[in-house]
Parts: sequence; structure tokens; C-alpha cells
Amino acid sequence: MTHEFKTPITTINLATKALENPIVDKDLERVTYYSRLIKNEKYANERSGGISA
Repeated sequence: MTHEFKTPITTINLATKALENPIVDKDLERVTYYSRLIKNEKYANERSGGISA
């Protein structure tokens, strides 16, 4: 797998794990932050012609 694909996948994976954390789950600001991070990575990947969802 190329670096271009690993970086978004890693970012999304880490953000997803953070959202599963009970401490983060109770903090709306953190949930919003990690949700946006996932959406931004997905959007950037789609614009660059990377892997599709």
C-alpha cells in the first residue's frame, strides 16, 4: 500500500479509536473534532482520486 493511502487510513483509524474512548464519547467538543477529522480525510481522499468509500 502506498504512502498516499496509508496516511488517510491511519488518520481515520486513530480518530475512530478516539471516538470509541469513553472519555472522548462524553465530550461533545472532542467528538465533533474527531468526526470532522474523519470527514476531512475522506473528502481530501476523494478529491485526490484516492481509494473510494
